[in-house]
Amino acid sequence: GEQPPTNPLVVLKAARWWYIHGKGGTDPAFQWAIEWARHLATDTPSDVERFDEFLEYLVSVGFTDERHELR
Repeated sequence: GEQPPTNPLVVLKAARWWYIHGKGGTDPAFQWAIEWARHLATDTPSDVERFDEFLEYLVSVGFTDERHELR
């Protein structure tokens, strides 16, 4: 869907997958998932810059050709 998951367990499972199969703690997808889980757990705004970095990462690995397609 167009909205990120709202179940923190789903988000943490995704973070774990990206940590194991990605670049560890420096993987942008892992970092975004952890930030999103923090947002869900604390009900505070997430870090927009980290989300933008995640979108750039998805473009760089070929998930899509243009960043605007992800919004």
